[in-house]
Amino acid sequence: NFDNLKRSFEGEVVETMTILDALNVAMAVGKIKLNYALDDNNQVVVMEINDHLNRVGGKHFAFFLNDKQIDSKDLDKVSIKAGDNIVIKYE
Repeated sequence: NFDNLKRSFEGEVVETMTILDALNVAMAVGKIKLNYALDDNNQVVVMEINDHLNRVGGKHFAFFLNDKQIDSKDLDKVSIKAGDNIVIKYE
């Protein structure tokens, strides 16, 4: 959910899939630009989604799994299962 733009994707969940894995699949299928890196502590740092920059202009990405906020540094550590709902807000 970015400003007035909402997109959604559904797909198969495989064993040991994480939120970051699902985002990478959505990126490939939905032609979404996802720019992230792992820092020195092996934590995810999301820098950009499409043309939206993280922590620029007072806005940042907020990630939710089934309405529970997840820290972006843990996107590669939080597993998902079939039926889970991942939401990204730019707020």
